[in-house]
Amino acid sequence: MRLVPCQPTIRVPRYGSSGESEPALGVAGDRRKQLVPPAGQVARVIMPVDTVHQAKELAIVALLDKAKGAAKTVGEKAQEGIKTGQKKIDETKTKRHINDLNRKLGGIVYLQRTGKPPANADTEIERLVGEITKAHAHPEE
Repeated sequence: MRLVPCQPTIRVPRYGSSGESEPALGVAGDRRKQLVPPAGQVARVIMPVDTVHQAKELAIVALLDKAKGAAKTVGEKAQEGIKTGQKKIDETKTKRHINDLNRKLGGIVYLQRTGKPPANADTEIERLVGEITKAHAHPEE
């Protein structure tokens, strides 16, 4: 088993104070060795290579979990934006449809007033008024 120095580092407390723990223990091969740096300084923990790889894998997994959460949030926001955009498109289509119906209705009324009405002017006016009323009542359709 190969040993490598790695992070995390721990700060060793001053010994002899009340309520403080014993110094950090490190593993060196099969034997345990007590690391006793000068008081208040940082002790490097020596870990087996397998443990180092596991720590790196855990760090990568944690990073990927954060990225996954961020991607999910971005995806949700994108879906909300798509829904809002689709609503606006539907509203615009409805307004355009109503304007087209109004234009047709105005044309028929103009022809009636100028003395050149189409043969089915009254029924066409009723149909157009009904469609306009329906479009105003249900703008999402």
